[in-house]
Amino acid sequence: MNELVGRIRSEFLEMPGLRLTVLQASRLWGLDEQSCRQVIEILVGSSFLLKPIFEANHRWAMAQGEICLKRELSRRSSSHS
Repeated sequence: MNELVGRIRSEFLEMPGLRLTVLQASRLWGLDEQSCRQVIEILVGSSFLLKPIFEANHRWAMAQGEICLKRELSRRSSSHS
């Protein structure tokens, strides 16, 4: 499991701004949904990934990408004004 978590962590680092649903992540990494959720929970528990901001999307993003997420929130709020 540690090797898998490390590989997935590397993929997030290689693709800044990557945000995936569990289903998308499962397909990308060739995992069943339960295994994918376990890896995501490990990465959230280590503060590497953020829990989804928009519950409708259920997309996971790197904690280091918080600035990008804040910009997206700002963009969305200004477009709805």
